[in-house]
Formats: sequence, C-alpha cells, structure tokens
Amino acid sequence: MGLELIDGTLHLLGENDEVLHVFERAPLSRAAYKHMCVWAIANFNSKLKPEELWERAEAAWNDLTPETQGLLIALQAKEEQMVKDIRTGLLATLSGYQGIKSIKDRFAEAIRSIE
Repeated sequence: MGLELIDGTLHLLGENDEVLHVFERAPLSRAAYKHMCVWAIANFNSKLKPEELWERAEAAWNDLTPETQGLLIALQAKEEQMVKDIRTGLLATLSGYQGIKSIKDRFAEAIRSIE
C-alpha cells in the first residue's frame, strides 16, 4: 500500500497496485496540489484514512508563509511556461518533417497531449 503520482494525479494504491483512492486537484492551484502531493508521499501513514492524510497535507500548505506559497506558485507558472515553449518548439520542428504523414500526425498528437 502506498502513494504514487500517475499522470500528475496522486493515487493511493493497494497491495496489488489497485487504485483505492484518487486525490483530486480541483479547486487547488497546481502549485498547492504539487506541494500537498509531495508532502503526502513523504509523510504517508497507512493507518490514516485518505481524507485525514489529505487534510494534513492541506494544513502543511496552509502553514507555509504567503511568501513561500507565492514563490512556489511563481515557480509552477514558470515551469508551465517552459513546457508550453518546448511543446511549441517541438511542433515547429515537426512541421518541417517530410516523412510518413501518419508518423508525423502521431508525434504531433503526442506533443499536444503534454500538459
């Protein structure tokens, strides 16, 4: 039993890797959610109910100073912008690809799916 990030979402997995609980992000900012996920993984206790663990993770976020929260939010925004820039660059490079159209289309679809 443990916690794992799968496609950017925190999951509680059982003994056979079955999903027991999914920790939803809404209405949290990406920065808050990411911080809470890291906190929950680092402080995981299988004796806690998922709701209790998440409440403690939320309290850990709320315990941060506004300056620290702001820094984490700014870093998250910068990371998201870098991902967009990389995605744009990859799509621009792919537009010059003269090979098989189906391969080009699959690569383009994969690049666009990156968040």
